Amino acid sequence: MDNRAAGRSRSLLVSTLISSYVTAAGTVTAAPEIRKLAALTGINAVGNGLFATVNILFYTQHLGFSIGMVSTALGGVIAS
Repeated sequence: MDNRAAGRSRSLLVSTLISSYVTAAGTVTAAPEIRKLAALTGINAVGNGLFATVNILFYTQHLGFSIGMVSTALGGVIAS
């Protein structure tokens, strides 16, 4: 591969990797309503993750289910 082809493939890789960050930066600088919606969506995602984590801990520690059983059940819920 010559230098120009290597440069193009590296440039394509870099642009692919940073494209989501460019989109996120555009959201932060968007209209106030979009920024508010993005912030609320982020807070909701963190809340959902914490809820799932607490549920797994509750099922395994307090109810005595095995980790395999809880994983299988949650995997079935996520897949459906």
